[in-house]
Amino acid sequence: MQTSANNIIGRACKKPKDQWISEEVLDLVEKRRNIAKQYILIHLRPDRKQFNWLTKEIRKKLKRDKTTGWNNNAKKLKRSSR
Repeated sequence: MQTSANNIIGRACKKPKDQWISEEVLDLVEKRRNIAKQYILIHLRPDRKQFNWLTKEIRKKLKRDKTTGWNNNAKKLKRSSR
């Protein structure tokens, strides 16, 4: 029943718990997820080069976003302490 509901209605997009994650990273994660889904559902061999490249890009951009998020939080704290 749950799978039927998901197929008909679809899943609601959850907002990231951490606001520092950019939309660009979320799009890359979705692309990577679709590649994995194709392998699971249709049994197509995944394009390993693209899958690995996406994984590396996600890690790299998450690291960048996390640093930016921490810097923004530090600036806010500095402003509020004055």
